Amino acid sequence: MHLRRRTFATLVLMLCAIAAVSPQSSSRSDPVVTTNGTQARPLDEATRQAPPPMWTERLLATVPKGLSALPDPWWGWISITPDLSGLAYRVAVRSGNRGAEAIVSGNRPGADFKHAFAPVLSPDGSRLAHLAGVPVTAVWPSSRDGTSLAVGNVPRVFLVLGEAKIQVQHTDVTDFGEDLVPVFSPNGRKLAFKAQRPGQQWAIGVIDFDEGPGPVGEASVKWGPEFAGGADPPSWSPDSTHVVYAAAHGPTEWVVVTGTEPSPPYADAITNHVIAFRSDGTAAYKAKQTGKWFIVVGGERQPSFDAVSAPFFRPDGTLVYGASEGGKHFVVMGQSRSELPHAAEGVASSANGQRVTAWHREDDPAKRGKRRVVINGQAGPPFDAVWRPAIDPESGAYAYVGRNGRKFQVVTPLGISRTYDGVLWRPWIRGDEGVAGYAALLKDQLWWKVDRLR
Repeated sequence: MHLRRRTFATLVLMLCAIAAVSPQSSSRSDPVVTTNGTQARPLDEATRQAPPPMWTERLLATVPKGLSALPDPWWGWISITPDLSGLAYRVAVRSGNRGAEAIVSGNRPGADFKHAFAPVLSPDGSRLAHLAGVPVTAVWPSSRDGTSLAVGNVPRVFLVLGEAKIQVQHTDVTDFGEDLVPVFSPNGRKLAFKAQRPGQQWAIGVIDFDEGPGPVGEASVKWGPEFAGGADPPSWSPDSTHVVYAAAHGPTEWVVVTGTEPSPPYADAITNHVIAFRSDGTAAYKAKQTGKWFIVVGGERQPSFDAVSAPFFRPDGTLVYGASEGGKHFVVMGQSRSELPHAAEGVASSANGQRVTAWHREDDPAKRGKRRVVINGQAGPPFDAVWRPAIDPESGAYAYVGRNGRKFQVVTPLGISRTYDGVLWRPWIRGDEGVAGYAALLKDQLWWKVDRLR
């Protein structure tokens, strides 16, 4: 089976250690915590207090005694609501169920699992979903000729919504990582997620919490079309009516599904982190045909190049993206082009088009095994891994996370932050105040940190 480029073998090796366990059952105010996907219970009264301004540095939470926060895997350990009143994060349970993990939300740990990861909160903080490693009974050949069979527990990944568990992995595959993180709709009333179906096909499932009074479960899922070659994770339309994602029938036949309607086939197509929505809800993504890449907007193909970056829309609806052709690099803005000093993985433009910020990630030529971010030709410091930058289109200010070993730092135009034990993988920026904010772990404390950008 063809698997998408982005794989996380480390997670699979981690899950393969699962033994028989009996599990218990990326956002505004957080007055409730979901217990079964639809019903909720109140938080402690202290949690109800109005939070301080978002751009004020403060302590968010202290990890409860007997637990330790786990910022690994780096992409799936913490979730926070936009007003900072809702927080969920991954922990190891050091007492009771030995070797277990859980998700803490509302300062309370949830059910124990052998592995728990990728927590996501709905925008208002009222619902929590996460992934968990759960052992299931399976039968497999125990001899080369297949004449002998063995029965036992094998690790599988489930989506957890309160008491409900929906299986999203059915075979031993390595296509599990940030691709699998569930995504709430902007209005918080729906949840979309990528899953491997029992027949080893891939599909996107959607749960609508407004449909029916009964508990959420497998029967609540509306499955999209199935694909043998994998799928990108879903992206929600701004009005929460449908998802958009790329999916493959095979290594060289990709389509982009809008809701349930597939596009004409492409040789390749990417929507994961490479999709933008215009103010009217029209989606733009990148696709490939006959060796050339291009942007597709509302089903209409734009000019072809050797390479193109992720698309970006200005407030007036003008399409902006980076492109490379014949060794030269450009920024395409509407019908015009201007040269860039380097290839672009992403671009951002001010509303009037006078400022363009282009960036890409590359291997550091001076330090083997290190990566760096280059923004408008200026290279940042080397790290073992670097994440996509958050950029303010008007000022060009930026913030991004780098990791060396198990230590994290945040890079801004003013320099590098102190070292943390974990960081929310992508900072938030407020350009008009010139600040970047992010959640950071310092020993057993979770802080909301605010760094100046100018």
